[in-house]
Amino acid sequence: VISVLKYSPNLRVILKSTIPVEYKTFRVPKEWEADNIWHEVNFKYTPKISQNIIFIVSGGDTLKSSEVLIKEVKVSYQCLLSNKLKIYNPSNYLFKEIKGGDKDKNKVPKLTLPITPRKNLFSSRKVKMVYALTLFKEKKIVKKIIGNGFDYRSEFGEKFYKNNKRYDYPHNPLLSSLLYSGVLGFIFTVFLFLFSFFFYIKNYRVMKIWLFLFLLVSFFSFFSGNSIFSVPFFIFLLLLPFHYNALNISSNKII
Repeated sequence: VISVLKYSPNLRVILKSTIPVEYKTFRVPKEWEADNIWHEVNFKYTPKISQNIIFIVSGGDTLKSSEVLIKEVKVSYQCLLSNKLKIYNPSNYLFKEIKGGDKDKNKVPKLTLPITPRKNLFSSRKVKMVYALTLFKEKKIVKKIIGNGFDYRSEFGEKFYKNNKRYDYPHNPLLSSLLYSGVLGFIFTVFLFLFSFFFYIKNYRVMKIWLFLFLLVSFFSFFSGNSIFSVPFFIFLLLLPFHYNALNISSNKII
């Protein structure tokens, strides 16, 4: 349900589904501009399994070319467990929840609706990494040493989604290990990584391709994974040089 404050020729409401990507588009008519009426934009769509549904209100080429106030989003559907719903406004902000709108145009620039800026991937990761360190500092000394298990995931959900039943994490295996297993687990994880890297360098002549894969996968894992076990191939690459080095020692010859 929307109210059009400022119209532009490209103003439209889009329903987008993911994997596979499909679009349904509604072009907003000129007659809706500044009429102080809430208008319903209806879509009928049957999502496929595991699809996410995203509503987008777009003004076209220039983000500031139109102004639309969103009052509410009503969704009537039989929900698949893996489906999610997201709503975006023209400024690329993510509406986490819609509680109602305000017809006062002067309040629009102040973002009166409950929205959260959606930044680029690395900016959002940075915020969660900083929060992980803040969360660690607030723990008692015993929890800092031995950790507090996976309770931090619900704390992340409460912080970023106002829902402690929705789990989230720092998107960095080292910080995750710091939270769930404390300083001891963090040190073990760091040494495991360093020793693996050392054995790769030691056997560089025969393992240089594996080293390249190890560094490549490590980069993505350290900005996306919850733990070193999140990506099975990363664990394989992490332990591979230990196995190779052990075989070298036992056979006392180059394999």
